Amino acid sequence: MAPNLIRETAIAPDGSRVTFACRADRVQDGWHWHMRLTSKTLAISAAVAVADYFDHAVRTGRYRASEEISYTGRPLVLGLNDTNTAWLAAWKSTHHCLAFGGLAPAPSLTSLVDILAQLSIVDRPDGMTVRPLPGSGIITWGLSAIRFADAGMVTIFRRTEASQLLPPDGGLRVEHGQVWSKKLETESGTRDRKFLHAGDTAVCTIEDDLGRDPAVTKAGQEELLSSLDVRWAG
Repeated sequence: MAPNLIRETAIAPDGSRVTFACRADRVQDGWHWHMRLTSKTLAISAAVAVADYFDHAVRTGRYRASEEISYTGRPLVLGLNDTNTAWLAAWKSTHHCLAFGGLAPAPSLTSLVDILAQLSIVDRPDGMTVRPLPGSGIITWGLSAIRFADAGMVTIFRRTEASQLLPPDGGLRVEHGQVWSKKLETESGTRDRKFLHAGDTAVCTIEDDLGRDPAVTKAGQEELLSSLDVRWAG
C-alpha cells in the first residue's frame, strides 16, 4: 500500500507561508524554525517551536531548569545542560514558544526580556511571527525550517538564500524539482551523505539515515525524494 500524501502549510517567523508535501507514512507534528538574531548587545540562535519544546528538553534530560520569570503573563524559563556548557531559554506562548540558546555563559533573563520587548510577536495556531520593532536595531537572518518524516529529517531553506548549496550540474529530475546526493565533511573528519532537493522556491537537505535508523528504509527514502514538494511564498 502506497504511503499517504501529507500536505501542511505554516506561517514562518518572517510572515511568509511555507507548504510542505510528501508521500510518507508519518510526518512528526509541529514545525521547528531556526534563525539567528543579532541585537546591539547579543548575537544568539533563536527558534520557534512547539509550545512544550523546553519542557521536552527537560524531560529527556538534555537540560535542567534553573530560573523562571513571567513576561507579559507567560513563563520565560532558562535551563543549562548537565555540564553547564550550553544554555536554553524559552518564552512559552499559547501555541508555540520562542526559544534562544547558545554556549555558556548564559545571558540573564533580564537581557532576554530586553530582546523580547523589542520584538513584535504574534502567535497563532498556524505559526508564530517574530519581527523586530522599527528602530530596535535587531536583525534576524538565516531562517530555516525542520520537518521530521519517517524517511529522514528535512531541513528547508528559501531558495534565494541557499542556492550555493546546489551543485553546478543538474540533478535527477523528480516530480517537483531535482535531487542530488552529496557527501559533506563533518567536524570529526568523517563524510556524511545528505540528499539535496531543489524546487522553484525552496531548497531542502534530507539526512541519509539508512543503516543508522532502523525506521528508515530505501523504499521510504525513494518515496520521500520523488514526491517532496516544498513551496516558500513571500
